[in-house]
Amino acid sequence: IPNLLLIRCAAQITLNVYRPGQGIAPHVDTHSAFEDPLISLSLMSDTIMDFRHPDGQEVSVFLPRRSLAVLSGASRYGWTHGIRERKSDVVDGEIRPRGTRVSLTLRKTRCRPCHCDFKELCDTWQADPQSSGLMLGRNFEEKHVWEFYDNIHSQFSNTRHTPWPKVVDFVNSLPSYCTVADCGAGNGRYSTQRDDLMCFASDTCFGFAKECRFVQN
Repeated sequence: IPNLLLIRCAAQITLNVYRPGQGIAPHVDTHSAFEDPLISLSLMSDTIMDFRHPDGQEVSVFLPRRSLAVLSGASRYGWTHGIRERKSDVVDGEIRPRGTRVSLTLRKTRCRPCHCDFKELCDTWQADPQSSGLMLGRNFEEKHVWEFYDNIHSQFSNTRHTPWPKVVDFVNSLPSYCTVADCGAGNGRYSTQRDDLMCFASDTCFGFAKECRFVQN
């Protein structure tokens, strides 16, 4: 499948963990932010993904564990997708309890405006160029995320001194002398939890990178 070449140039990988009974609301990944296709790898447990068209059509697709789903064309742009919150699914008349499922979603950020034919779900088509302008996904993130945190990193860091307990539990569960990569580290407050780990902290915000250096020193 030619579109699988996206794996080689994906700019974003999202890892989600779904416990039995958990799901995700129907949505379409923002057209102006990500290219076609979207690629999702299901691990550890099966699930059913529900697709919904703006005209009311619904299609349910069984995703077995260790399967790769490729959303391209209409399935990427013209249908929402989601997973219902329930602890079991019915597949071929058989009730199958859900286990813990891990999904890896690969996306490539968009470098040009979206010109798809699926106007009902396209944020580019729905935007008003005269009042708001059409901003590419990367430019939007640079202006409203990276620049914002660069401007307020010191104040933000002063209010983020207490680590999240679940993350601390994970760090404390690691054996000695592990190498830890903290991507999107913020002010680096997790990098000093233990002296017997080698921690590398990184963040796209230069201000946060300076805060990490201060914490380490």
